[in-house]
Amino acid sequence: MGKVIYKNDSAAHPLPPTEDFPDSLFKTAFKITNNGMAILDRSYPIEVNDQFLNLIKRSREDIIGSDILRYVYKDDLELVKEEIRKNREVIYEIRFNKGDGAIGYFELRGHPILYKGKKCRLLLVRENEMQFKLTNSENQKNIFIKAESKLVKIRTKDIVYIEALKDYVNIFTFDNKHIIRSTMKGIQDKLPAEKFVRVHRSFIVAVDKVSSIDHAKVILDNGASVPLGGLYKEEFLEKLNMV
Repeated sequence: MGKVIYKNDSAAHPLPPTEDFPDSLFKTAFKITNNGMAILDRSYPIEVNDQFLNLIKRSREDIIGSDILRYVYKDDLELVKEEIRKNREVIYEIRFNKGDGAIGYFELRGHPILYKGKKCRLLLVRENEMQFKLTNSENQKNIFIKAESKLVKIRTKDIVYIEALKDYVNIFTFDNKHIIRSTMKGIQDKLPAEKFVRVHRSFIVAVDKVSSIDHAKVILDNGASVPLGGLYKEEFLEKLNMV
């Protein structure tokens, strides 16, 4: 996944920047840009804006002074290390382990700068949403769950509904019931959003397995019925192909 899109190697030995990046300009840019911004001393962030933290789902305490490499997806580590070492003008794509457990796909623009008298690196970061959607859609054809000492594959198209039980969830297919340790949000994030919908705080259903709706109940193709919560009704009805 990690790849360089653009690099500026016009000079065999590019000169380091000679003008200090103004702190006032940096703070203004931090506020008005929609992109994530960070200033790195080698691989250690010394300044980041709120947009950067929102993109990677981590707190300022997690990031400032910590080695950013610890959050880079393992297959992209060598590319990031190389760009930090070269500290050149470059655009590249990498994956990043977000604080919520998801993998983010990002485009980074790197620029060598002087900041407070030190050679640093300015990063402009934006999420590559199209790459995320394409890759996530492919990955979400299957999920793997832990069953005793092994991992078991479940095809998402076989799932009828999911029920929450405290720190566990039941995954119901037509033939089986699987019990795993997870939260509803955790399992929902791993499912294709266009094919599954929350209908109750304790239930997620596969949209194409809905047989009928009876008042405040959703009847499914396997004969099961689950409650339809008022807070979830509008989103649920939007997912159905109603005429």
